[in-house]
Amino acid sequence: MTRGGRLAVVVSLCFGLFGPVCLGCRANGGGEQRDVVMPASLECDTSPPSIGNLIVDVSYNSVRFAFSCDEPCRVRVVLTRRADGRLIEVWDAVDIEHSIEVSPLYCFSEYDYSLAVQDSSGNSSEVSGSFSTPEYRSAFIAYQHIRGSSTSDFPGWLDMLAAEGFDVLEVGQPDLGYMRSFDYGHFIEHDTGVAKMATLVEMANERGFETLGVYWTFGAPPYDQQHAELYARDQDGEPLDWLCPANPLVKSLVMDVLAAYLDRLGLDGIVLDGIRYLDTYCLCDYHMSHADGEPGTLRWDEWCSDDLTGFVESVRDMLHERGKSLWAYVWSYNQRYHEWFWGTELFSFRGQDWRGWAERGSVDGLKNMDYYVGPSLLLWLTLQELAVVGSRVLWAPAFWFSHQESGVDTPEELEFVVSTMREFHISGYSVFDWTKVISRPNDFGWAHDTFMQLNASPR
Repeated sequence: MTRGGRLAVVVSLCFGLFGPVCLGCRANGGGEQRDVVMPASLECDTSPPSIGNLIVDVSYNSVRFAFSCDEPCRVRVVLTRRADGRLIEVWDAVDIEHSIEVSPLYCFSEYDYSLAVQDSSGNSSEVSGSFSTPEYRSAFIAYQHIRGSSTSDFPGWLDMLAAEGFDVLEVGQPDLGYMRSFDYGHFIEHDTGVAKMATLVEMANERGFETLGVYWTFGAPPYDQQHAELYARDQDGEPLDWLCPANPLVKSLVMDVLAAYLDRLGLDGIVLDGIRYLDTYCLCDYHMSHADGEPGTLRWDEWCSDDLTGFVESVRDMLHERGKSLWAYVWSYNQRYHEWFWGTELFSFRGQDWRGWAERGSVDGLKNMDYYVGPSLLLWLTLQELAVVGSRVLWAPAFWFSHQESGVDTPEELEFVVSTMREFHISGYSVFDWTKVISRPNDFGWAHDTFMQLNASPR
């Protein structure tokens, strides 16, 4: 078709990631259609972009894709979780170099991925593959056992942990209560046990373990009149063996101790244990003059929980600035039991709003302290809690061996617990008293043998 004696150019368009893109040019004049030779500057780009130097970096609950294209491209990543077909779609802006992190993912899960790139002309390329997120497995070694052992024992411990499939080592916890003094600086610098902990952590880091320091957050030394304002108080005004979680001086002190431990030990992160109130809320002068409502009322509980959450997030921010992670031990069982027994939902238990912590991302991971219940109840509670937490944070239930006539007592129970957690793609597990495996091999050698078997067939 001609208009005004000129040749009309018909441009075919399609709509891609970037809107209309040229697919080809054809001319039609005098009933004859022919290809039009476009100037070099206007020629259509029909070459697909290339994807190079692809790195797929997988962690417990995230994956990072790093790669480059030979021209600016927009990127679309789609992940499919094989267990349930759940899709995750992520886009990245136009660029040549790309680094895309996708989170949160489920631990111990298999994912398929497709990575598609498209340039401004609509040409595209795609690569696909699969990956598996690992299972979180941590073991705790008590400070007392570390202090009483020789550093020559440490390589054997780490070899055993690696053979059993553990990749996270928790050490602790010489807190203020254990030090029996507020002079934490001198203790951390000169205590023999802390020096040995530093050696163990260094060896573990060199072998690729993630290392976490467990800290009994508000445990208090014996009453010290010089620091009387820091102690929690009961209804009679008597000091408890606990620090007041709401007192800004206590919060500042705990932050200083945590920072000192990080610097001294070279840890990858912190696990806050005892991050709660005691059986009763603190009734010290500071708390009574600052908290909302009356003790025992919902308004009081909410104030205490919100204040404690604020402190947890302050610790998280301090750790994240240093590139470290934050975990917390929580008493989810007690909260569930209260709700079942009384038939009403409990806002928090002793100030621990662990549901809110998961939803808000206040922590990187949670470890439920249901270790004193039997295996079946432990698993039931864990599945209930996982339904609340989802994949927003890592969730690793902790268990004991033979603890107060409960816990995990036999190879069959241990295999049952771990296998069921894997079946339901729970993040993993934490063994809170792995110290028994190395200190009492005649009594707990069965645990080592069972872990070896489980590690040999992880899926």
